[in-house]
Amino acid sequence: MESNVDPDEISLLDLLVTAAESWKLLIFGPIAAGLVGLSVAFLLPATYVSTAVLSLPQDGFNNAIAQAVASSDDFLLGVAQSTGRLDDSNARSKAAEQIRELRTQTKVTSDRKSQLLSIKVTARTPEQAQALNQQLVDALLVATKPTGSMLQRLQTELANAEVSANGYRALMKRTDRSELPGDNSESIASAIVQLAANLEITENRIFRIKESIAGLDQSVVVQQPDRPLDRTSPKRSLIAVLTALAAGFVLLLYVFIGQALRQSAQDPESARKLQAIKQAFVGRGSTSAPG
Repeated sequence: MESNVDPDEISLLDLLVTAAESWKLLIFGPIAAGLVGLSVAFLLPATYVSTAVLSLPQDGFNNAIAQAVASSDDFLLGVAQSTGRLDDSNARSKAAEQIRELRTQTKVTSDRKSQLLSIKVTARTPEQAQALNQQLVDALLVATKPTGSMLQRLQTELANAEVSANGYRALMKRTDRSELPGDNSESIASAIVQLAANLEITENRIFRIKESIAGLDQSVVVQQPDRPLDRTSPKRSLIAVLTALAAGFVLLLYVFIGQALRQSAQDPESARKLQAIKQAFVGRGSTSAPG
């Protein structure tokens, strides 16, 4: 008489029986592991993130700002010195270490569409995060002010642009009917329109050059560095849940593998293979042990 019981169903039932027999281990084991993970999470240092937002001008320093904050070692070194992390006695030995630490603490993102620059700083306390972020913002505003050859070039461009603007204004004053041959109102009007357009372009250029020379100020800071109220990490509840899940998975494997080994030991052929594997490892260990 043939059996109508599916072998796969028997295997599934065997697994369920094995899990049921070890239900205490599979339930209380992950709970204990989760509690241990939660305890470890409480021992980990908390971190807080302070955020500042700057509104960049449409024309000017978008690329320079991003480079100064995100990739300039000189900028980060200046921040380390301004915060008192470095002095003359240890500047050389700790400069690279402080730059790496500040780079890991700082995250800068720029949105080209909104022209907003976000600066996020991570520290051990809310006060430290806010203070360091304020130092970064202040140093950034100072870094946008040109110096040296860049300042000289901008000053030369400004002088040339002002000369051109004054020339356009003088021409517009002299452009009237008495100074032009004949009576050509259309030519006069066209000349005045062209001079006015050139003057407007030049004045806009003067304005942008003056902005570049002045650099950015506090008016571009749309959100001052805030003092975070909640910690960013560690996520204690998440750590506890992940630890419990991992422990449950490991214990489930342990139960199933143990059951499989016990069943294999009852089969002569499987028992012989397991004994051969055991002897292979024991023999290798005894061979490698010093005589």
